[in-house]
Amino acid sequence: MKSVQIEVLDFKLPCLFYESVDEADKAAGRTGATLDECNKNLQYRGANADARDLIVVVANELSGIPQKTKTVTKDGKSVEEVDEKEGEYIKRVLATDATLKDKIQAEVEARATNGWKDKDGTEYPPIAVDIKARVRQAPKPPKLSTEIKGQAAGFLTSMDDATITTALQQFLPGVVFTRTGTQEADVEALGWKLRDWVKAKEKAAVAGFGK
Repeated sequence: MKSVQIEVLDFKLPCLFYESVDEADKAAGRTGATLDECNKNLQYRGANADARDLIVVVANELSGIPQKTKTVTKDGKSVEEVDEKEGEYIKRVLATDATLKDKIQAEVEARATNGWKDKDGTEYPPIAVDIKARVRQAPKPPKLSTEIKGQAAGFLTSMDDATITTALQQFLPGVVFTRTGTQEADVEALGWKLRDWVKAKEKAAVAGFGK
């Protein structure tokens, strides 16, 4: 082994490091132990965070139930921040529908294997360990603005499902809106459709520019 200077709690001290993979495997008593520990460490440092966020995203999409948020003030502006741990959120979602566990499992497995694309079109690769990464930038669960949630809640109060569907289909042909009976989920579901409607309307406006 070799002595390497490390820094902990702003103090420097020597620590003995293995000098080679062979030395580490020999100490572990089996070939491949070093690689196994390397992969486990990289999984803990990065892949687990990516996996947690992916599971939350899928649970949000399939249930229509968002993570709880709180309003905080940053730089003089009010912003929404997630105020619910991933485990607590998943437990709450699964409690609403016994069939969701298998649906989430299937979708998470597919995306983790093949990669995926979020609502904004951002592409994410398959879940993997990465020895080059120091700080992993995991995908964040997409969130609707407070403004569009308020608009969705207003439309749910003033319109029935048929009227909402007709309005949506002006720029989103084939889209149908049906309430689930849960206010929180309905606001979230309609909110995403409204955001898609706005994007489609803007795209149509640009396409027709000068015509």
